[in-house]
Amino acid sequence: MYKRNQVHIGRFFHLVSSALLQNIVADGKTQNGEPSQSTKSVNTFHYLMIGLITLLQIGGIIDAHTHVFYGVEIESFFVPAHYFMYGGWLAILVSLVVYVGIQIRKGSNIEDWLPPRYALVALGAILFGIAGGLDAIWHTLFGFELNLEILLSPSHLVLFLAFGLVYYGVLSHSIYQFDRSPREHQNSLLTSLPMIIGIASLFVIVFWPTWYFDPFSADYASKGAIVGVRDAYNFIDYASPTAEITGVGGIILTTLIMIPFVILPLYRWRLPSGTLTFILVWVFVQRALIVGVYSYLPAILGAALVGEIIWAWVRRGGEARRSSPLGYRVLAFIVPLVMFSIYFLIASLMPDGVIWPVHLWAGSIWLAAVAGVLLSFTMIPGLGAVDKIG
Repeated sequence: MYKRNQVHIGRFFHLVSSALLQNIVADGKTQNGEPSQSTKSVNTFHYLMIGLITLLQIGGIIDAHTHVFYGVEIESFFVPAHYFMYGGWLAILVSLVVYVGIQIRKGSNIEDWLPPRYALVALGAILFGIAGGLDAIWHTLFGFELNLEILLSPSHLVLFLAFGLVYYGVLSHSIYQFDRSPREHQNSLLTSLPMIIGIASLFVIVFWPTWYFDPFSADYASKGAIVGVRDAYNFIDYASPTAEITGVGGIILTTLIMIPFVILPLYRWRLPSGTLTFILVWVFVQRALIVGVYSYLPAILGAALVGEIIWAWVRRGGEARRSSPLGYRVLAFIVPLVMFSIYFLIASLMPDGVIWPVHLWAGSIWLAAVAGVLLSFTMIPGLGAVDKIG
């Protein structure tokens, strides 16, 4: 009896894992090799999930904002900030369960219980629930994290992974839909929006652990003029050499994380004008809301505007110019150059101005631009190279 149960359990897990894999790698083609048609219910569900991951990010902003401003006052896992975040997760989980239930009632094959590539979202939602339980246990055993501990707590790192799976799953389905849509739809910002939101959401979670490095959060160059009074940042000696090292490293790290999300989507999918602005604003406005630092947002908008001008020039050049690496190299160089030039200009207007020596802040701007363009060589093939991305 025991062995028979083992066999049944083994078969069940094999069936489920095979179905999940088929769902994750779905290519959108029928057995005859023709593109399969997306149903209205799939499209409706996908737009619902776009809304729910946005809601989940709002919950994350509220939770993070609470940690930054009131971290020392948190004494319980059950706080309103957690209700918002876990409410967003629960809405996603319930939506997935309801969709699966409907497909089972229709008699669909197990690999079709979820829309193509949504198995990743389901795995992320399940992991999120497990991580939430681990987080509650962790807080009970070891208390509540403060400052950098918030970003490195093991239970929080599992939550980051769960967030990433959910966002990437939604993005993956958006890519699946986008690649099968007519070219005229791909040139529209509105019809491209689900994929752009997916890209921006993934950028958010990759960028999330950089609270103490990102210069738009921790303003080391201006002696912590804004964040220095926050609970999560008031322990830092902003005038120390260590702060200088951290600040410069943060500028480079921000550039290295940002550039792939700026140029790769434009190169791979030739996304419409407005894409770059939407992605940068989506990510950095969230960060500003979390830490209460809004003064540096003009640097983001300035860089986005210049980037849009360059991208418009690339798009007007036809497929030949869009296929050339030149425009993408220019973007990777100019966007961080403009962003951090305006950033230091704003920092100079703070009460203590820019406390770094000119060699340091000027070199940081140049180094960010050089790092951006050099990173582009690892992502965009040169002239005559075989493009493996598409």
